[in-house]
Amino acid sequence: MVLRFVTEHPVVAGLLAMFLLALPTLVAISLPSNQSGGLAMVLALPFQAITPLPIFLVSLKQGLKSGLLAALVLVGGAYFLSEDLQFALLVFSLLAAFPLLATWMLHKGWNFSQSAGSGFVLGLMILVVVLWVSANTPLEMEHNLTTSLGSIQERFVTMAQEQGADAKTILEHKQSLEQFFNLLTFLFPAMLVSGWFLLQLAN
Repeated sequence: MVLRFVTEHPVVAGLLAMFLLALPTLVAISLPSNQSGGLAMVLALPFQAITPLPIFLVSLKQGLKSGLLAALVLVGGAYFLSEDLQFALLVFSLLAAFPLLATWMLHKGWNFSQSAGSGFVLGLMILVVVLWVSANTPLEMEHNLTTSLGSIQERFVTMAQEQGADAKTILEHKQSLEQFFNLLTFLFPAMLVSGWFLLQLAN
C-alpha cells in the first residue's frame, strides 16, 4: 500500500527520499548525546543509503518526468535544510542523477548490465571531476579527512605513551600510521566512487 502510494505520487517519492537523507541527522537531534543516541544514528544510516530508491521506483512506474519532479523535491529539500546550493547540487549528482539515467535507459530497452555499465562510467567521470577540482581548489572534505586522520594518529600516540612505550616504539608507530594514512588518503577518491557505485547497484 505504502509502496504503491509512493510510486504513484512523485512529490511523495521526493519527500520520502528527503526524509531518508535527513533521517540520521533527525535521529541525532532528537536523541540525547550518549551511547544509545550514537547507536541509533548508526542504525539509521542504512536507511539513508536507500535515498535514491523512491526516485528510481517512481521513475520506473510513472516515467522520467515524474522521476525528475521527485528529484527536484529532494534537491529543494536539501537546499532548504542546508541553505547551501553546492550541497543541493551534490545531492542531485550523487543520489538522483543515476536513478534518472538508469530509468531512461531501461525505458529505452537497455538491459540491467548496460545500465550498470553506464553507472560505472558515470562513477569514473565523477572521480575525474573530484580529482580535478581537488587539484585546483582544496576540498573541505579533503581537509576534514586529513584532520580526522591526524586526530586518530594523535590518539594512538597518546595511548602508546600511557601504556609506557619508549620513544623508539612511539616513533615506529607514528611512521607506520603516517604510511597507512597516506595510502588511505590516496585511495579515498576511488573508495568513495566504488562505494557510490555499489550503493546505486544495491538500490
